[in-house]
Amino acid sequence: MDFQRRRDAYEFLRNMILSGELPPLSRIKEQEVAARLDVSRTPVREALARLEMEGLISRNPRKGAIVCRVELDEVDEIYEIRAALETLVARRACQRATEDEIEEMSRALVQAQRCKEVGDIDNMMKNTVRFHSLLNRSSRSPRLIALLRSLEDRLVGFRQEGLRYPGRADSAMRQHWGILDALRRRDFAEMSRWIEEHAEVGRAVAVKTHLEEGRRRRMVEHGRDARPG
Repeated sequence: MDFQRRRDAYEFLRNMILSGELPPLSRIKEQEVAARLDVSRTPVREALARLEMEGLISRNPRKGAIVCRVELDEVDEIYEIRAALETLVARRACQRATEDEIEEMSRALVQAQRCKEVGDIDNMMKNTVRFHSLLNRSSRSPRLIALLRSLEDRLVGFRQEGLRYPGRADSAMRQHWGILDALRRRDFAEMSRWIEEHAEVGRAVAVKTHLEEGRRRRMVEHGRDARPG
């Protein structure tokens, strides 16, 4: 029961952060979370310690627990590291992915494509995330998968906003189909080129949305309308 309560507190807070329900710079109050989950403050503290290790929150004696905001230099670093790790995934997937796994990846992209065509970006993202998850799994490397998951958690907000950036949904789907086609042919070099392009375009869009969000936030803080013009 104690283990389940610790896990419940961790999963609850983690999902709140990754979904954006607890946006960057939000303060997390132990007592309120404990009351909401009907648990003592101990499992909440343990959950916060774990989230701090993952880089999702920061804590200090005066302010308590604060949801971390991904800074611009971190965006660059994460995309660079992610591309390197995904290249390792590609090498292993070319060697180890089964035809059934490749077909499952294809089905995820078909669903993503359909969602894009009707403007359902949220479900498009869910299916592209599933595609990446299946691709990662086909590498048969649990440690590599865990490293990628920790990086992707830091980029959730950027990826959600990025897919709404003009032209990004189209380019993302083109890159995903390119990755899949190269995997079908077991062409590691071509797969790596698509992964590099996907990472670079994603990074550029993330930087743009980060700067625009900073501008909006500064204008709101100064009591002005954040809309351009």
